[in-house]
Amino acid sequence: MTIYLNNFNNWVEKILGGMANAAWLAMIPQTLVLAINRLIVFRSHGHPTISWKLFLFLILLSWLFGLAYFIFYLSPYCGLVYSLDAFAWSYDMSELSPLISTIEYYTSVPILIIAFIVYILVLYVLIAQRKSFTSNNKFLAGHELRLLIQSFLIFFYASFLICCWHYYQYFLPDSPYTVAVINAFWILFSGLNPFLYLTLNKEIRHRFLLLLFCRRVDTKSTLVVTISTARTRESKISTVGTPH
Repeated sequence: MTIYLNNFNNWVEKILGGMANAAWLAMIPQTLVLAINRLIVFRSHGHPTISWKLFLFLILLSWLFGLAYFIFYLSPYCGLVYSLDAFAWSYDMSELSPLISTIEYYTSVPILIIAFIVYILVLYVLIAQRKSFTSNNKFLAGHELRLLIQSFLIFFYASFLICCWHYYQYFLPDSPYTVAVINAFWILFSGLNPFLYLTLNKEIRHRFLLLLFCRRVDTKSTLVVTISTARTRESKISTVGTPH
């Protein structure tokens, strides 16, 4: 639409806008499901007792959450329109659009708050486990700090976007440029998690750079360490078992 400077027709606009916003809304409860999954895995030391089918069911509910909005967007009572002046999507002037917009806001923000609280619990579990197994008295270890940064940025970014999309006129200049910038940040949010993984995770960053420059991952050093460790263990066992 932006390239051709044309909204084409009403149904194309409703379907494309509905798909984009419904997918965004389906992502929000999936963030909560991921947070709960991490909490359970870390609490059980990597051996969760809860079946993977439960999380599959929760992911299905997340998509049904987005699908419900998509169905509303396709109805004659609510929809989204694309502004060629602001390069952004917004609710149209249909009968139920204000109500659906309000429901969207008051369901999305609480889910994000709960997800953030769950991540704080994950952080607490990690700190408690570290202090119970080691003598490290640091308040936050490196991986714990990275988890806190990631969870805070995702929560703040998504919450701020939702507030801006619904009520930007109360605290930002009411102009097409403001709406265009908000829409641009909405698009960039899809790359936030990959960006955080590359920035905060050294191993992922290393492998990504190897892939980017078409280099193979060197596994020889890891193999040598594994073999030498195994041999060391064997020698220790044989030494212990040898009669003096």
